[in-house]
Amino acid sequence: MDIRSAVIRDRRIAAGNEAISVAGARIYGRGSHARGGGAAGVSGDRPPQQITTIVLHQTAGAMIRGDAITSLDSAVASHHRVDRIAAHFVITVDGQAIYVHDVEFVMNNAGGRRGIDIEFCGRYGNSREPSGNRLTRESLLVGRQIVKDLRAAIPTIRHIHPHGQVQSTPANHDAEPGPKYHSCCGPDVWVNVGMWAEATLGLLTADTAPGYPNHGISPRQSNMAWRQDV
Repeated sequence: MDIRSAVIRDRRIAAGNEAISVAGARIYGRGSHARGGGAAGVSGDRPPQQITTIVLHQTAGAMIRGDAITSLDSAVASHHRVDRIAAHFVITVDGQAIYVHDVEFVMNNAGGRRGIDIEFCGRYGNSREPSGNRLTRESLLVGRQIVKDLRAAIPTIRHIHPHGQVQSTPANHDAEPGPKYHSCCGPDVWVNVGMWAEATLGLLTADTAPGYPNHGISPRQSNMAWRQDV
């Protein structure tokens, strides 16, 4: 599906032959038509009107400019391309919204069959885990714009959530350091993009669409101390 947006850089064809993610897992969801070896020339898994939800993530280490991933995180090798991130869109630190995998394909990620997964490049901390990057102004503004453009292109989108709210396994709220419930997408992304979308676009955050778990939103992720004035 084409998304009309001035901020999108389209790499769907380049990404079509990628089947294995940076982490070594499958990029496409179970049952996806593209799972056997890339999306190029294959029909999609779902019509856009089945999409209800945007799920925000952080790459937890990958700092992407252009097509290359560079990182201090040894788990992310520098030669991996942006195509090998299991998400529909990747927001780079220099403010590009790269359309990696078509929204009509289901990713092997928290968005599942009715969601669009957006990954923000970087490792974003919180008040208890302060080490990490800050969301750049460029990526913040582009993240907001792509959410706005997706909402306009797909009117059935009504929800937006941090990954930790809708993860498929139960959150262990007492764990230190916390699981994705506390850390993904991180407060920098959630406060400045997710909560902005709730206030500005009317997207729903407290309740989830049918088919999604709802572990609630960690107070660490919704900490307004991370709000940026842009």
